Amino acid sequence: MRPEDIKAISKVLVRSKPAVRRVMLLSGSDEEKELVWKLWPQALMTDMSEAEWNLYGTHPAAWIGIDLVMVCNTFMCSKDPGLWLDNIAQSSRYVLIQDLAIAKRRQDRHLAPETGDFARYSVSSHGIMGETDPGHLVYDLSTSGYRVIDCESYRIDDGVGLKFAALLDLSRKTRK
Repeated sequence: MRPEDIKAISKVLVRSKPAVRRVMLLSGSDEEKELVWKLWPQALMTDMSEAEWNLYGTHPAAWIGIDLVMVCNTFMCSKDPGLWLDNIAQSSRYVLIQDLAIAKRRQDRHLAPETGDFARYSVSSHGIMGETDPGHLVYDLSTSGYRVIDCESYRIDDGVGLKFAALLDLSRKTRK
């Protein structure tokens, strides 16, 4: 987790101020945990390791009643981002996604989809357009059917890469 990742996540959460009592981090970093404690000192926080979560399938009882799921540097591994969002929506009101729109590493063959790096993201409602690399799925969160509450984009890798943090309201899905 880079300092600029936490800065963008913090900006989105501070601006949007979602009402949160229960937070779940999926493979959360120490920096994410510190931010949650800073923003919601009374919140119950659960951090699930990669071995404990599967966004392609159903969730255990621990997921019931979560207010916010934070998924950072993880959605790039999804072969079906819409399914992942729908599955998170079964148990959470909000999701904070922090991930890649454009990555310098697309030129690096050893970091191609065969290593689990499948997707890039757009948030067209906020002017963020993911790369159109034929090796990656590009998924627009703005057309997911869930409302994008706020979004922050920022450059990485000497300006070559673009990342974002976006907060989505999962309480009601509209038709695509």
